[in-house]
Amino acid sequence: MVIFVCARKGKVVASINLSTIDPEDEDAGEGLPRALKRLVRASGDDVDPEAIALAMVEEFTGICVDPGVLGSGEIREITPLPDDLDPYDADYLPSHLKDYPDLVDLLLALDPERQRVISKAATRIAVAEAGMSAEPSIAEVLDDFDRLAVPGSNPGVGLLDGAIARRSDELSLREIDTGVYGCIELYHVFQQAWAVNAIRQSTNTNPLSAALACCNSAIVAASCAKLERGEQLVEDERGGRLVETHDPTAARTAAVVNALTAMARDDSPTWAQHLAGLPAPLTTAERERAIADDRRREAAGDFTEYKIVND
Repeated sequence: MVIFVCARKGKVVASINLSTIDPEDEDAGEGLPRALKRLVRASGDDVDPEAIALAMVEEFTGICVDPGVLGSGEIREITPLPDDLDPYDADYLPSHLKDYPDLVDLLLALDPERQRVISKAATRIAVAEAGMSAEPSIAEVLDDFDRLAVPGSNPGVGLLDGAIARRSDELSLREIDTGVYGCIELYHVFQQAWAVNAIRQSTNTNPLSAALACCNSAIVAASCAKLERGEQLVEDERGGRLVETHDPTAARTAAVVNALTAMARDDSPTWAQHLAGLPAPLTTAERERAIADDRRREAAGDFTEYKIVND
């Protein structure tokens, strides 16, 4: 039996019995960080749980472990799935895109060439929203958009994805430790994750799947561009509670949805005018100020939800 357990700061993040996994099961590795889940679903005719465990240790810790330490004979190599691209279509939609049925109907009706163009446009939106246009591996893929019908994958994007997943795990565990949820920095990390997801999904050879997935990523990336939480502590005779006062990214998200919808209705070859009308992405300075202010307010107890003291 081979069991993998990973933890941060003494808290277990996830555990899995690798001896009983079915790599064909889409839910295999559920609950693991995404980079580890791809290793669990390693391709091959036979799955070596010890090889998977060693690869997971290296991915999670950055430390390469000599297979000899296991003392169990030959360790077979594994080939991780390079990308986990979902086959989206009319019957299987990305979760957030379901909220925009008009856009979905337009995307489904587009011819494959236009679906491909809009997937690239949506990817550019997601990347810009996350402030990642200058990342070398992402810039290389975006450069391919102008010369390749279907952009190729880039190994650097996978490394970037792993780093983003680790930071997301760190911030999520911090929230569990403090009991205070919704930090601005985590939303900005989510933006990065969705931008990388758009890059990955843009390489899908199925143009409809690419269009649906990339539009979904662009919309979610915009919805995570928060400079404030949009919450307020309301005190009453029972103690107090956090109340959502407004959605600070509603206008930005709506602008992205409207731009994508306009592109899907427009039969011009580039639709550049629709991209030009989008709100400017957050700057690095805006992000840094927002994160610093958010941390200060959290430390002051502004986001601590009181327990009810009276029924």
